[in-house]
Amino acid sequence: MNMLNPKARSDAGQQKSVEILAKPCLEPSTLFESSWRDYVFAEVWSRPGLDLRARYLISVSGAASADTPNGILDGYLRGAMTGGHFSLPELREVSLHLAVYAGWSRAAI
Repeated sequence: MNMLNPKARSDAGQQKSVEILAKPCLEPSTLFESSWRDYVFAEVWSRPGLDLRARYLISVSGAASADTPNGILDGYLRGAMTGGHFSLPELREVSLHLAVYAGWSRAAI
């Protein structure tokens, strides 16, 4: 993929976001939303060096700790389970472990 080609980058961002979040994303309504989707999914999630399981752990932890909108965290959790990267008992354990470091109220999400 050529990152300088906006259409190829956008297509890759859309495709990867569906794979990661396990559902089609809403069409971005602003240039910022498009750029965010394309950077996060076409570039960051597509990099070598970490497997998807590690990327999900980082994303779930970051989303819960950063107080992001619930839909973002829900997407990562759905994708992690749907893709077979985590079972429900494992995600419960992630939540418990995260509570110790991010705060109990954030783990309740």
